[in-house]
Amino acid sequence: MRLEPRNVVRIAVAAALLAFAARLAFPDPRLSVTVFDVGQGDAILVQCGRRQLLVDGGPDAMVLSNLGRAMPFFDRDIDAVVLTHPHADHFIGLVSVLSRYRVRRLLVSRMEGEAPEFAAFERAASRAGLAPVRLRAGDAIAIGDCGAADVLWPEDDLTAAAKDPN
Repeated sequence: MRLEPRNVVRIAVAAALLAFAARLAFPDPRLSVTVFDVGQGDAILVQCGRRQLLVDGGPDAMVLSNLGRAMPFFDRDIDAVVLTHPHADHFIGLVSVLSRYRVRRLLVSRMEGEAPEFAAFERAASRAGLAPVRLRAGDAIAIGDCGAADVLWPEDDLTAAAKDPN
């Protein structure tokens, strides 16, 4: 039996689409860390299979385009967002993340946000139905099947953190 050339092309295209779909359905199970260039501040995506942990969000919504490139286009879930400390160059981008992604947990340091913009972050968390969980040294944040990230700082005494939260 001989296949016509157009049927060979159709079969090849179908096979390529099937391979692409399989790749999306089975993400890399290894741990990966992507540090986004967001200018001032931080935004770090930690992934393990379909599990994501976003640490900080940078000073603006630029983090959204970075997430769009690093995560599958259909994935709108982030398992946990961590705010290391309440400086604007770490939390302002998270306002956009909380409105565009379904975030399951919001983990924050025990330091209080005093910047006027911090209220927008708190409102976004409230709209997303998230009650912030305050972290302390000794806590661990699970990252799928790849292990956990240990919280090293701050200790119970926030005196040093108050002087320099970075």
